[in-house]
Amino acid sequence: MAILKNQKNSKYWDLRSEAEKAWIIQNIQNDEEFNAKFKEYYDRAILSINRTIEAELAKLAIKENVDISELKKRVKEFDVQEYSVEAKRIVEKADKLRKQGHAVTYEDFSKEINERLRLYNATMRINRQELLKSLIGLNLIELGANIDANLRQKLTKDYTDEITRQAGILGEFKHPIWTGKEVAKIVMAQTGSANFSKRIWANQDALKARLDASLSVALIQGQNPRKMAQQLRDLVSKEVTNARYATERIARTESARVQTQAQLKSFRDNGYKFCKWHAEPSACKICREIAENDSGHGVGIYRVDEVPSLPAHPNCRCGLGAYWVDEKATIARAPYSNKSFNDMLDSINGINEKDIKEIKRILSQAPEDIQKMFHKYARFVKWITFDKNSNSSFNPLTLTINLNPSQFYGADNVQKKYSVFFHEMAHAIDYFYGKHGYFSKSSKIREALFEDYQNLRDSITLKESIEATRRFLGDWKFNELLADRTNQKSKSIAQLNMRKLTLARDELGNFTKDQVQMMKDIKILEITENLYGIKGNTSIKMDISDIINGVSEGKIIPGIGHNESYWTKHKMQPVEFFAETSSSMINNHESLNLIKKLFPKAFDEYLTVVEAIANGSTKKRN
Repeated sequence: MAILKNQKNSKYWDLRSEAEKAWIIQNIQNDEEFNAKFKEYYDRAILSINRTIEAELAKLAIKENVDISELKKRVKEFDVQEYSVEAKRIVEKADKLRKQGHAVTYEDFSKEINERLRLYNATMRINRQELLKSLIGLNLIELGANIDANLRQKLTKDYTDEITRQAGILGEFKHPIWTGKEVAKIVMAQTGSANFSKRIWANQDALKARLDASLSVALIQGQNPRKMAQQLRDLVSKEVTNARYATERIARTESARVQTQAQLKSFRDNGYKFCKWHAEPSACKICREIAENDSGHGVGIYRVDEVPSLPAHPNCRCGLGAYWVDEKATIARAPYSNKSFNDMLDSINGINEKDIKEIKRILSQAPEDIQKMFHKYARFVKWITFDKNSNSSFNPLTLTINLNPSQFYGADNVQKKYSVFFHEMAHAIDYFYGKHGYFSKSSKIREALFEDYQNLRDSITLKESIEATRRFLGDWKFNELLADRTNQKSKSIAQLNMRKLTLARDELGNFTKDQVQMMKDIKILEITENLYGIKGNTSIKMDISDIINGVSEGKIIPGIGHNESYWTKHKMQPVEFFAETSSSMINNHESLNLIKKLFPKAFDEYLTVVEAIANGSTKKRN
């Protein structure tokens, strides 16, 4: 569809921006209204669960206290029949809820319900305590069915309403046509490891587990039924309310996701190549940065196929709006896009001609595949900036690189001159070849890295570890460690990255496993200091320092590293290994020798990845 003439002027797009901001605010208000419906369901569940608990406690009460022996008695046939009637009612209600969405072809949630009912039917016959837990489970199944059904309806409406809204904005208004299968595919799409429905039911399971645990603790105490009921009322209210907040977060995030999919489809269907990121009023730092970034087409303007993922995070309520860009007029404002590596270097503001010439010379002496991958993928970097107030980094959201001048020129005596440039460019290449996801993460680098690291640790003898610890502590402290047999667990004689080396021994007076492992860490720390006689030469050992920091998951910091969650949560070991090794291959051969010596298998896998990127394939080297 052709873009209307009146949509090719800045005043029109200024008005559209204001309209999109108003739409975002309306979305936030709609979320609050929908949350009110959720609150009604959860409040009803709290009431129902508390009534169930009170009724069962009354049956268990002998005189003033709950009789523990009654908890362990088998369930009577009358109770089984009563449970079955309640289970049948909930199944029938769930079927009605499921059929409310019959206009759209969905994978229904009857499987989720049946799996839980089979479990509860089995456990409830064990004893009265398990019966009570199963009755609570029925309440949660009913709650889950209500939430699932209502959220399906909301997400369907959010998607189709946004398709309709965009049709009115982007062209001559015609009521858009969509199929139930198409809508269902969008609504039930899996993000991460699950779709919204599985997350809802997982949330319910987690809630039941917490309630079960709290109930067991309370029942064992055998208190007065009224006192116990009051205690459990407060606990149920707290746990269910917390679960509601989690459900609200899922609803907001999923609503933003389906609306974004509707927007992107509409932009493409109507011939728009660009869109604008509109930040919500309370946008976080990440979203604000995306909205304020200028990739060469204007502030917050991105190509439709390259715009950062939205929602950017849970609860994100930013939005996208179509945007028209005069590409001929703006091509000069996007200095790197579609340019060769050499042209990109010539366009960078912030470095002089001498530096540019030297960087080109250094890269020209690198192995052929390294040169090829730099020349092939440098054009995807949208912008390179120099900021002395920020660390050097590649930003995968904005596809930009920032270079700290001190780090770039090696003035901090930590990195070799220009190495940080090659390091961050390697991150960008890894990300672009992986189609907006680090390719190295899907390679065998990680597996090889940890195998090399384990081989290194296994090669270190206890004697070597003890001697390294002596040098690390000094004779006086070491002798205290060696001589002490008093098991003084609280006395620390050294600290290594927040971990304490104590005088504690095992029952036989031997070093504990933790002590032995920490002494090995000290030996590895010493190895990185002394290999090839480079003690104190940080620019040579910087790469290996970061790699060891990664494979030790933050436990060892020889000098340079990242925070622990960077390694344990985000699993960035292969990503940093790829960047560190690429930089060393180009600009730091002494560092490369260390990497090849300590991590030979990982280096071999690295060459496999480089060959794949350079030649545009994922085949393995022979």
